[in-house]
Amino acid sequence: MTTPFEIAIQKLHDVNMAFARKEVSAWEHGRQRESALAEALFAAAQEHGVTLQQPLQIDSNGEFRIVAMPADGSSPDYGCGPFGETFADLLGKFRPRTGIIHLARIEPQSGWCRMNHFDVEAMVGAHATSARPQQHAGDARVDDADPSPAA
Repeated sequence: MTTPFEIAIQKLHDVNMAFARKEVSAWEHGRQRESALAEALFAAAQEHGVTLQQPLQIDSNGEFRIVAMPADGSSPDYGCGPFGETFADLLGKFRPRTGIIHLARIEPQSGWCRMNHFDVEAMVGAHATSARPQQHAGDARVDDADPSPAA
């Protein structure tokens, strides 16, 4: 089974390769790359139990506005949800911005930041090559085993 994150990473790879081979214009590459990055960012957050506010898009400063949705589904305009420990750690390694200064420390209870699209691409690329938990149909996992002794 292929995860939404893996699909988005493949889309990002494919569009970058098509651009390198001059099969798509710079405009089309930018449009498809933004879409693939947004999908990968959203899916990476989901893998860490965080839902991000939509739409995710690159603004005029070249940044994604990354906002965690509150657990109750209410509007993040009245207070965003937390990123949590693991997603905050991931974001914190790739130059997030929570004001005018880059390299902000993202705390688990934080729920918003901005990140340059090149840094988002580096982050999702690193996440793709990290030791992410993966389960494919038919795979046996130790934590899926029945802990009770055989009777």
